[in-house]
Order: sequence, then C-alpha cells, then structure tokens
Amino acid sequence: REAVAWARHLADQHGLREHVAQEVLPSSRRTEDPKIIKTIRKFAQSLYHPVGTCRMETPDAMGPGASVVDRQFRVHGLQGLRIADASVLPDLPSGNTNAVTLWVAFRAAQQLLA
Repeated sequence: REAVAWARHLADQHGLREHVAQEVLPSSRRTEDPKIIKTIRKFAQSLYHPVGTCRMETPDAMGPGASVVDRQFRVHGLQGLRIADASVLPDLPSGNTNAVTLWVAFRAAQQLLA
C-alpha cells in the first residue's frame, strides 16, 4: 500500500509526469486502501529467482569489500558461518537457478567434508 502511494508520488514528479500516460495497476480509480490491497494481492508476484544478496568472491572481486562470502562459502568477518545457496551467485544464471543451487550446495558439502 505504501509502495503504491510512493510510486504514484514518484510518477507525478516533474520530469517524469509527462512520460507517464496512465497508471495501469492498481489504476488511478482505486484510491481506497482496501481496494488497493485487493489489487496487490491479486497481481503481486515474484517473477525472478533472487540471487546475489551474499555475493561470493570472483577473480575480479576479491575480499570483504567486494563480496560477502569467500570461495569456501565462509562469511567475511564471522567465524563458523557459511552460506551455500543461490544468494552467493554473483549473477543470475540464464537458466533456472535450481541446478546451480544444487551445485553450490554440493561444492560446499565437499569442502566441509575435506
């Protein structure tokens, strides 16, 4: 509800206003909170697989300032904590994230058992 209000405010700003033809969803006719919430519940979705929130080191980005985890899945600055899921991927793969996530988990398990 607050995001809709913020987006409406943003779209009404000078410089953007003239480029917005109309509000598609929830539509400018919906001004009451219950109607806005109903529209949000009907149309909101998570379209993409979130990745990269705990980026892993890459050869071009090494160390605590450039990543959250090292190449052994260890969180920089915290002892004993590892992250082994899609959040360590530096970029969204072109395919489904499931296979890549299984590989990440497999590699982390190998490292822990070694």
